[in-house]
Amino acid sequence: MRDNSRLIPVMRPKLPGTEALKPFMEEIENRRIYSNFGPLNQRLIEQLASHFNVVPQSVLLVTNGTLGIQSAIATSSPQNSVWSLPTWTFVATAQAAISAGVKFQLEDPNSDTWMINSCDIRGTDGVIPVTPFGKKPNIQEWVSESKKRPVIIDAASCFDSCNDLSMVQHHNIAVMVSLHATKLVSTGEGGVMIGPENWITQMKKWINFGFHGDRIAKVSGTNAKMSEFNCAVGLASLSEWSKTREQWAIISSKMIRILETFDIAPQISFSEGNVSSTLVGQVQSAEIKMRIVETLKLEEIETRDWWASGLHQMPIFCNSATNNFPNADNIAAKTIGFPLYLDMTNDDLNRVKLALQRSLSK
Repeated sequence: MRDNSRLIPVMRPKLPGTEALKPFMEEIENRRIYSNFGPLNQRLIEQLASHFNVVPQSVLLVTNGTLGIQSAIATSSPQNSVWSLPTWTFVATAQAAISAGVKFQLEDPNSDTWMINSCDIRGTDGVIPVTPFGKKPNIQEWVSESKKRPVIIDAASCFDSCNDLSMVQHHNIAVMVSLHATKLVSTGEGGVMIGPENWITQMKKWINFGFHGDRIAKVSGTNAKMSEFNCAVGLASLSEWSKTREQWAIISSKMIRILETFDIAPQISFSEGNVSSTLVGQVQSAEIKMRIVETLKLEEIETRDWWASGLHQMPIFCNSATNNFPNADNIAAKTIGFPLYLDMTNDDLNRVKLALQRSLSK
């Protein structure tokens, strides 16, 4: 029988505790407003707008990031339009496109940045660049493209690096940042869309049954509003951000030093000075990756292929995979998601270091 007390998980989310949540929960109890763009929703929007360096009218809270992307697609292009998106991404990016009723073609990412390049996009009606694992979105790169087609940047894990999205207010660009429990700042489950005010207004209709100021549905839509309870978690989480950011920076630097001891290159976001709730390292070969993963598993240390082998390897997306994807295949074969969480102990860190030493000495 497995001894879970010895397990080092790849991730161990931590949300604000009872005391931090208490004042917000009391507000909900006193007001008896539980959803439908309540006062906590508006307060969280205002605080997030300050973090993203945009006006509050450019921010929309949604029940999750997947529905956020879907709302942006649904309000910017007709069904059966064709969108470009990278094959190297989490499955939610493509599932959002499918749910929005559009088609998509997969693109091979750049081998160094792990992202698609704007200069490679041809002949589609929209594009969803994905900013991987906490990297700073390059808004400027997509400004020219946004004059031809809508651009939705999937920056799910990029809360820290999205500290200045002011440029999107003036272009046909929307950014999605996840507020899932596994992210740096969290509402438990949720997401936030940042974009030009007119587009955000359309998304707000879409997440509220097509209503806008009355109870008459004027456009298609669904119910994807964030509840006041999730906003309470988000406000408490955001109030702790400066402290938790420092904690993430400390534990990340310790893990990065361990990886670099074994010539394992950490994800780009750390070299940019950003923090992330995930740690993806790139090794020299697929064979080395397999040795590391197998050894760590024997030592009860979890690893994870966050994006598996790419969308083109998944049965449901095969029809969109009309090309070969050598860069994505190479990235997937050589990257490993290592453990990273706030309360990793020195013993945890030492066990990871010793396991890596054993795997690479074979």
